[in-house]
Amino acid sequence: MGKLGDQQAVPDLLLALEADDDDGLREAVAHALGELGAVAAIPNLCLRLASGPAGAEAPRINSPRLCEPCEAMLESLRDIGFGSGETIKVINPFTLQDHHVIRSDS
Repeated sequence: MGKLGDQQAVPDLLLALEADDDDGLREAVAHALGELGAVAAIPNLCLRLASGPAGAEAPRINSPRLCEPCEAMLESLRDIGFGSGETIKVINPFTLQDHHVIRSDS
């Protein structure tokens, strides 16, 4: 949906981000929101990442998958342009990980 550039898809994408337990779908939704530059998605993405690496990057019980598709959500925030102080507070703990999900473009 993001590749189509249809901003009218944003409300439905936000609903899918919040309502679906399918983390693969949430990953695709996060990418689409980033491709659309959907500023309205910033609070939702930050909320899903707010537990930091200890929560959002924790493995699901009896699964190799993480609780949240963190990398896709962080990339989406990057693509949207996430400059607020509150957003940076959410993102910063992920920069301190050994497997650096966030990389500088420089």
